[in-house]
Amino acid sequence: MGLFGPPNIEKMKAKRKIRGLIRALGDHNHFFVAKDAAIALGELKDARAVKSLITALRNTKYWSEETRRYVAWALGEIGDARAVNPLIDVIKDKDEKLVESARWALKEIGLPAVGPLIAAFENNDSGIYWDIGRVLEAIGVPAVDPLVEALNNKDRNIRLRAVGILGQIKDTRAVEPLIALLKDADDEDIRERVIWALGELRDTRSTSHLVGFLANENEDIRQKAAEALWKIKDASSIDPLLAALKNGTVRLSSADAVIAMSVPSALEVIINALKDRNDGIRQEAVYALEKLGWKPENNEASALYWVIKRNWEKCIEIGTSAVGPLLKELNAGNRPIRYGVAETLVALYRDGRLDDAHKRLILDQRDVIQAHQDSHRDSALDNEYGDWDSERFSPPPYHNDHTDTGIGVDFPL
Repeated sequence: MGLFGPPNIEKMKAKRKIRGLIRALGDHNHFFVAKDAAIALGELKDARAVKSLITALRNTKYWSEETRRYVAWALGEIGDARAVNPLIDVIKDKDEKLVESARWALKEIGLPAVGPLIAAFENNDSGIYWDIGRVLEAIGVPAVDPLVEALNNKDRNIRLRAVGILGQIKDTRAVEPLIALLKDADDEDIRERVIWALGELRDTRSTSHLVGFLANENEDIRQKAAEALWKIKDASSIDPLLAALKNGTVRLSSADAVIAMSVPSALEVIINALKDRNDGIRQEAVYALEKLGWKPENNEASALYWVIKRNWEKCIEIGTSAVGPLLKELNAGNRPIRYGVAETLVALYRDGRLDDAHKRLILDQRDVIQAHQDSHRDSALDNEYGDWDSERFSPPPYHNDHTDTGIGVDFPL
């Protein structure tokens, strides 16, 4: 310590007085002295300071969280393997900035940290999974070989995490080991994660193995396989992918991927996806059709396209061909769409262009369409129902205190 006050950290750093800086690190009376000493020791990168820095990192009684953050940083700068396990322990700390410093330090230490980080997954502490994964991803290429070895670990959790991190690192050395694990995996969670990882690696060696999963009995596995194949973009997967989309064993989740196939039959698949029960997939189909320059015509597919876009006036313009798609949406769509559909069906019924058969189909749904005596409007949901002509369509009764299944649209005969 200085004769009349705190020690001069800058002077000691300039003269590389490591022992003096280590003593200053233990100054409990002046927290800034300990902090500055930690910074100086990190800048000097002298391994003699590691033991004292580890002591400071672990001691929450005498060192502030801010000082411990700089201690973690200093250990990362020095890069000594002795700091790995203490830094992993710090990842459990509640101070986010300290955890961030520990993650950075482990990344800087690199390969010596990989084994202990992987082993930490075995502790089954879900609170640090994300942080450990982030560090291994940041270490990157040097972590690949140990992670590949971990694919054979007896601990399921280690295998599962290793697969995910290899998918994030995206080093193609992992392709063959992942394919081998895919063949042998009885665990569906691991199999699904491997399929995802192979998609991230985007290597055509995976194609034939992934195509086989398009017929898997598990819907999630089929869908993951399709998504992985779309990412890989191997020409040999186009026909099996389109076949799976056409027969409904997988669903459109990436319009851009199907567009990229650039084959005439892709358009048929996209139009078919307008009928999907998942609204997100239907929106993808609309996006794909618009990107391809597809023009709606006077047919059922076009009516469904306008229903998804909530353009009820266009459905009325289509007329008879719109009745079938609208009736399906009346009973299957979400609440905002059902109201717009009901209004549109009533408008079509009154339009005068429908034949008796189609008018009868609409009339048969009158109990579902018609209004309720006890309905009242909730203006908080105004923006859910899309745009409509206020002169032709009445505002929807957004909230109804009724127990039957009607939608709430006036349908006078």
